Amino acid sequence: MKEKQFPNGFTNWMETHHDVVEFITRNSDHSEIHRRRQLQGLGGLYELAEEWTDEFEKLHQGRGWDGDYFDELQDFLTEKNNL
Repeated sequence: MKEKQFPNGFTNWMETHHDVVEFITRNSDHSEIHRRRQLQGLGGLYELAEEWTDEFEKLHQGRGWDGDYFDELQDFLTEKNNL
């Protein structure tokens, strides 16, 4: 099994993961989230949250946030969910 990577450190990853899970919970009846749950059940949502967190963290590796984190994350998640 591949060792988990935290491009911006574990604390940043954990905070982003929390926000991703919150988004998934609020939008569970929509697009990709709904599709994933239908295909894979609750375990699929666990995997989806981890995938989206990893992708967002890697995309923004080393970035210093200047108050725009929540807007950037919301845009990212909305785009991912609507695919």
